[in-house]
Amino acid sequence: MSIGGISVAGVGLLAITTMPLPFALFAYHLYLIWAGMTTNESAKWSDWRDDMADGVAWIGKRSVVEAHNKERKARQLRNRNRMSGLAGPVSDSEEPEEEYVPWPKHSDQILVSTTDGKAPTGQEQLWERCTSLDMVDNIYDLGFWDNLVAVLTGR
Repeated sequence: MSIGGISVAGVGLLAITTMPLPFALFAYHLYLIWAGMTTNESAKWSDWRDDMADGVAWIGKRSVVEAHNKERKARQLRNRNRMSGLAGPVSDSEEPEEEYVPWPKHSDQILVSTTDGKAPTGQEQLWERCTSLDMVDNIYDLGFWDNLVAVLTGR
C-alpha cells in the first residue's frame, strides 16, 4: 500500500526495526540510576578501571595527604626563612573554604594515576595501589530507590 508516494510497509518496517533503540537507551539509564552514575561518570569509571588494570592507580586518605602536604610546605617555608635570615613565625595563609554541596555523602579518599606505576614521589607511605573499583567510594550512589527519586525530582 502506498500513500503519497511512501510505502506504509516500509515505514512500518523502519519503525519496528528501530523500536528496540529507545528501550535499550531506557534500560541503560535505569542501569546508571541503579549504579549511581551519570553518563559522563560512566566513561570516567571506565578510564579508572583501565588504570587499575594497568597498575598505575593509587588510593590514599585525603586528610593524611593534606596534613603531609601542609607540613611539607611549612618545613619549606622555615628552611627558606632560615637561609634568607628572616625571623618570625611561619604563617600559613588561610585556605579557602570548600563550596557547600548538598549531597549526603562525603569521602576521605583521593584517587590518583601515575605514569610510571609508582606511588607519588616523596609520599610513598601514604598511598596504596588501587586494584578494584570496589575500593573506591562512589559518593553519588545513594542506592537505587534514592537515586531514582533524585532523578525524578531533579535533585
